[in-house]
Amino acid sequence: MGYSEVSRQMLEASNPAVDAIIWGDLTGDFLDRCEAMVITAMEAQTAVNLATVLDNTLATGMRNGVLDAIAAVSDNSGGDADVFVSKNSKWVAYLKLTDTTLRPLVEAQRYAPTNIIGVSEPGQQFSSPIQGNLESLMVVTSPTVGTMRGFVINSQELLYQNSPPMQFSFEQPAGPALIRIGIWGYAAVTTARRPKAITKIVYSNN
Repeated sequence: MGYSEVSRQMLEASNPAVDAIIWGDLTGDFLDRCEAMVITAMEAQTAVNLATVLDNTLATGMRNGVLDAIAAVSDNSGGDADVFVSKNSKWVAYLKLTDTTLRPLVEAQRYAPTNIIGVSEPGQQFSSPIQGNLESLMVVTSPTVGTMRGFVINSQELLYQNSPPMQFSFEQPAGPALIRIGIWGYAAVTTARRPKAITKIVYSNN
């Protein structure tokens, strides 16, 4: 639950309506906290698969590490991996990969070039949860993921639910001149149903 207290004068005189702006900010914060809760749960889960990826300018190491992470999910009865999760800066590291002739290995357009290992969705960078795909995995970025960390998961095996955040208003904690407006909601996540549906990736410069 989160709230903000504003003067009745501000609520009645503002244009656009300040309560709608505050509700929008609080809803965004609620969803950010839900996202962080999922990442934290994956990070804390034990008995997951582990993969080490050589993080340097060599495209082979970074690509093979992700392929190993994908294989670890299915080989350990975790089902079929479908999502790659990382910080945006790590996804950008994949966008920068090139082959020996400096052709990009993650294409920004869908015109069937050769040697690609993924597709960067045009117009979606930094504005959508789905940034593209990498070796058949949807790419989802989150600032909560550590800089040298990533995850390959079978998202169907993670149990997550959140309620739509409900708005409340017009409580008067200090009399009629001060109005409290806010939201409340519930969220829950568990990664313990099938830990082997998660591969935790550690990026290494060594």
